[in-house]
Amino acid sequence: SLDAYTRQADSEVVIIAQLEDGEALEHIGQMAKLDRVDGFFIGAADLGLSLANSGPDAPTLDDAMEQLTTTVAAAGRPLGTYVDRIDQAAKLSAQGYDFLAIGSDQTMIRRAVAAIKMA
Repeated sequence: SLDAYTRQADSEVVIIAQLEDGEALEHIGQMAKLDRVDGFFIGAADLGLSLANSGPDAPTLDDAMEQLTTTVAAAGRPLGTYVDRIDQAAKLSAQGYDFLAIGSDQTMIRRAVAAIKMA
């Protein structure tokens, strides 16, 4: 039935909130308590750009990421972010990150082309 399908689909959907704007710092406490949000992903590049455009009193990217990490961890919620290199993964895992996006298709293609050029 449609009702059974809807219940099953709802139970299998994962909602990850992306934290990519400086305003997330003001709201992360409330956001971390939302039952319908299964985890959080810090988009550091976009967050850094947002903070850079927020004026001289804006926190640094490192401070913002620490605040987000601490708040999400205190709420017992999964947290992830993007890393460019595999050697960054262990450090972030030790800092409490639960999942990581390692590399991107663009980065991998760029590195492969650079390796071909050097060969």
